[in-house]
Amino acid sequence: MFDESSKMFVSTMADFLDNREGTVAVRPVSGRMGGLWAAVVSIFGRVRTLVDRRRRPEKMPDLIRRAPRRTNAQSGSQITPTQHANLKLYRRQVAAELRSALSMERESGAGFKVINGSIESEAERTRIRAICVPVRRAYLPSDPLSFRRILEIVKTSPRPDIQQRVAEFEREFEAAYQDVTATSRFGDRRVPHSEMFEVWIDAQVFHEVAEKVRKYRAVEHELGRAVEGIGLHLAERLSTHVLALDDLVADYLEEPRGDAAPDPESAS
Repeated sequence: MFDESSKMFVSTMADFLDNREGTVAVRPVSGRMGGLWAAVVSIFGRVRTLVDRRRRPEKMPDLIRRAPRRTNAQSGSQITPTQHANLKLYRRQVAAELRSALSMERESGAGFKVINGSIESEAERTRIRAICVPVRRAYLPSDPLSFRRILEIVKTSPRPDIQQRVAEFEREFEAAYQDVTATSRFGDRRVPHSEMFEVWIDAQVFHEVAEKVRKYRAVEHELGRAVEGIGLHLAERLSTHVLALDDLVADYLEEPRGDAAPDPESAS
């Protein structure tokens, strides 16, 4: 409705008229000219109000950034609403999905059969994919629900018992993570396990994305089928820490451990 030049003109003119009307040095205007002058001041004042109202949405991001922090009832720690929501999401998405996938695996009673370094059963492959989806989310540092980011929130608790368990979890997790950062020799070069794991788990999660599968097949062709064995081993090991962190988050939120109940705040 108003371009920037129009906004500037209206604002400047309205300020000028306000100042002129409020300056005692200006001789009072009477008669028809006085009425006209009052009408002009009123019109520009209303237009400036309309312009100011249209500018207000630009300030909304500041209001969002100043969102009040939420205090955990017993722990006494203060976290933002987004951080609190991410803790809930970790329990109800990452951990709950992994528990469901592991339950399916136990019910199958078959386990994973690796033949010549590869899993050839499509049914087993489907069960592996179900495990890989939540594990990948927890593994990737850029994901808001990753190990690192969720742990940073839990660390805000001043409770001594939570702090002690955070320290224990970090020690155990770092020990497991050494398997990810380790290397294996293939021919004349050493390859980081993380490189193999990431292309493998991407190919499991995004098995319908040709580029992801092609990239994994290229690595498998170069390094051999041992890549799948390494990927599966790391996924299974990391899955135990997904559930261990979920127990820690449950204690932080003062919720029962295990399967998280639906969030009453988001229930319809």
